[in-house]
Amino acid sequence: MVSAAVTGAATGSGAAIADALSAEGFQVFRLDVAHLDGPNAIKADITSPSDLSAAVETISDRAGKLDVLVNNAGVLIEGALA
Repeated sequence: MVSAAVTGAATGSGAAIADALSAEGFQVFRLDVAHLDGPNAIKADITSPSDLSAAVETISDRAGKLDVLVNNAGVLIEGALA
């Protein structure tokens, strides 16, 4: 089975990407700082080296390898820039 990790997968485009990959038969690992449910949900802050290392170890243990990475995590800050 082809494995994929999607960061920022709790809501919005990240959740949609993860759902689409799952529908195509990928083993999808959903990473987010928010709490996620599901067997391949991983709570991780990708800006934290220790969280990222733990996530990679979890994916390696469960899938053996990672075939696809969708680096979708981001922060939305609304308001004037200046």
